[in-house]
Amino acid sequence: MAFIRKVKTKSGAIAVQIAYSAYGKIVRIEHIGSAHNSSELEVLIELASQQLKDRQPSLFEPQQI
Repeated sequence: MAFIRKVKTKSGAIAVQIAYSAYGKIVRIEHIGSAHNSSELEVLIELASQQLKDRQPSLFEPQQI
């Protein structure tokens, strides 16, 4: 299962990450970027959301015409 995670960094920025968990533990993290203000944070969260949507497999096969 994948989810978007926000973590405060040592420098005070907020890191946006996509975390993958299995059996209740985080097994992989992909760093999207670090935001230093609220507008950057919004952009990074939208980017992470789009990446999660793009990786979601389709339940239906594309229709052939």
